[in-house]
Amino acid sequence: MYLDADLEAKERAFEKTAPVGTKKGRYRPASAIMAFLKSL
Repeated sequence: MYLDADLEAKERAFEKTAPVGTKKGRYRPASAIMAFLKSL
């Protein structure tokens, strides 16, 4: 069954499943990584 959830609900769910000992928040790649990916 497909569930169409809003992004805020997904964010709350991901926060609850984070491994113990890791910092919370979204991954922000370094600008060098983004520049490389954009050049592909």
